[in-house]
Amino acid sequence: MVTLKNPPGVPAPLAAYSHVAEVPPQARTLFLAGQVGMRPDGTLPTDTIEQAAQIWANIKGILEGCDMAMTDLVKFTTYSADPDIDMTALRQARQAAMGDHQPASTFIGGITLANPALKIEIEAIAAKLD
Repeated sequence: MVTLKNPPGVPAPLAAYSHVAEVPPQARTLFLAGQVGMRPDGTLPTDTIEQAAQIWANIKGILEGCDMAMTDLVKFTTYSADPDIDMTALRQARQAAMGDHQPASTFIGGITLANPALKIEIEAIAAKLD
């Protein structure tokens, strides 16, 4: 079983994430490439939060296709090209996808993504004992 922790002696997380995700050596691990908010039909929402919601749907689909679930996520990194991103709405999109599951997380903003139409990209790691 993967263990999510917030060890004593360090500040509490600033949002809904854990400082540590401990993966046992016998776990099967998936490394997901950066996912963008493109819909299955190839269209891309113009709104950042709509892109975020689609990214989480895409991640869920990938995990399910690999016999995993959102609760198997151990770490994700969010990259944002939107300098005015609404962090509250972004967190709400994440919570809608993951519920109370709080894997390790990093946010990096103010960057250039591969396509100017992309507002956000999320890469993730998942692990599961089979």
